[in-house]
Amino acid sequence: MPGLGKTTLARKVYNDPLIVYHFYIRAWITISQKYQKQNLLVDLIHSVSPHTNSIVVGMKDWELCDELWKSLKGKRYLIAMDDIWDTRAWVDLKSLFPNDNNVSRIMFTSRFTNVALHANPSSPPLDLRFLTEDESWDLFKKKVFRTDWCPPELMSIGKKVVIKCQGLPLAIVVVSGIFANIEKSQDQWKQVGEIRDSCAVRDLKLCMETFALSYNHLPHYLKPCFLYFAAFPQGFVIYVRKLTQLWIAEGFIRKIEGRSLEDVAEEYLMDLIGRNLILVSKRRSDGGIKACSIHDLLHNFCRKRAEEEVLDMSFIDFTVYPSEIEQLVLLRYSALDFMWTHLAGDVSVRCFPSSISNLWNLETFVLHTSVEYLKLPRSLWKMVNLRHLSVSGRGIFVIERPYPNDHTSLDNLQTLSCVDPWSCKDILARTLNLKKLDIHGAIIQCLERLMFLDISFLNHLQKLTLCSKLEGFKFINLRRIKFSPNLKQLTLKEAFIEWDEISILGKVLSNLEVLKLSSINWWESDWETNEVFP
Repeated sequence: MPGLGKTTLARKVYNDPLIVYHFYIRAWITISQKYQKQNLLVDLIHSVSPHTNSIVVGMKDWELCDELWKSLKGKRYLIAMDDIWDTRAWVDLKSLFPNDNNVSRIMFTSRFTNVALHANPSSPPLDLRFLTEDESWDLFKKKVFRTDWCPPELMSIGKKVVIKCQGLPLAIVVVSGIFANIEKSQDQWKQVGEIRDSCAVRDLKLCMETFALSYNHLPHYLKPCFLYFAAFPQGFVIYVRKLTQLWIAEGFIRKIEGRSLEDVAEEYLMDLIGRNLILVSKRRSDGGIKACSIHDLLHNFCRKRAEEEVLDMSFIDFTVYPSEIEQLVLLRYSALDFMWTHLAGDVSVRCFPSSISNLWNLETFVLHTSVEYLKLPRSLWKMVNLRHLSVSGRGIFVIERPYPNDHTSLDNLQTLSCVDPWSCKDILARTLNLKKLDIHGAIIQCLERLMFLDISFLNHLQKLTLCSKLEGFKFINLRRIKFSPNLKQLTLKEAFIEWDEISILGKVLSNLEVLKLSSINWWESDWETNEVFP
């Protein structure tokens, strides 16, 4: 039976501090009804070795298998495989996990006993039961009041509601999301409680009616955002940044004076999470939501309701994201894959067609490419509605300089990812409202030639990533970078660096909250952080 809390319990075990301490490597993947082996392999490799994100692009299945095996060999690991529907998924993957007799473990959840027994016939699976009335009531109180106490005048109504859920944890959590967001008064509770005389949810049809109760109590502006989750595959982990970009592109987000559309979109998502309709899958280093997901039962509800409300998505088989989703967002969101091949010795420079500017309404432009160097046309400067421009994979990009008499700027642009450092001066002068900037490439060489890199005039910049691609054994000189004073998060990747360089950051970046160091090499064995990073 779905909704009993299998994933919740597995997550609790997976995130337990003793488990985190015990296992050198932990990885979590979700395996839904329709899955592709290659996608599972890529997800596993990314979880096991995050620094391999660009390496696996374009790999064949056997190469991915070899990469996963090498990443796990000799290490104590815990692999969590959530929501396995049939034995085929286990057969596809089990041989890729090396057994080094070092107490590594594989944990998975499934709705089907035969799947669990196939994986380990000698060990019966843990079968979760329905909650008792007392357990159901305790869960309801925790979700609604954040405590074990309930006002006496509401206790009778609340218990009647809980009894109707018949011990299904998911139904209790969803119903509690309604009562947590209404006035704590007898009249309000009675009105909601009497909408349905029966919510016997062990029958899936009646469970859908329970979800409908939550859906009907959503504000009108949240309903399309919630139904949009039907556009993703079942069990899919959705990154918040892409989700909010898609919502904005669809026109779901209301304009509020003094606030960016991205901030409002994140507020919408937090509201849905607070109503227990959407699950938090990953968190950022600052505690914010990085990725989210939706329970399979709620996903089925979204898909059915979306069709009823003439948002018919049944003609699309969403097994790969985001290429199919372009059919939904049309001209305001474009995610394109460019896997050009090239001959040995070719510098791999590719030019993007100038006709891209015909998509004048485009707000989000994502390019995933194996090309090392991508040249975007000067016509891009005409796309004044552009809010997010990102290149992922192996490539970095430049934008051709506009014509001398063209003073167009991209005032709405907030995200610029994988830009070449040599083109920063020209590009950043025309993108003054950036909030997130990723600079990739020969940063050290650029600093040596230009003497300094100035981004101090980007007053709205909050997140900055500098990736120097390990340029020989040269050390990056952070003193030659004029940082934005409002920077909150700084990521340094693939560079040789000395502690003296790091120590200046605590002095010049007074608003810095998060410092990430990835694939960083240094000479000193100990770094003393107390003085500069209190």
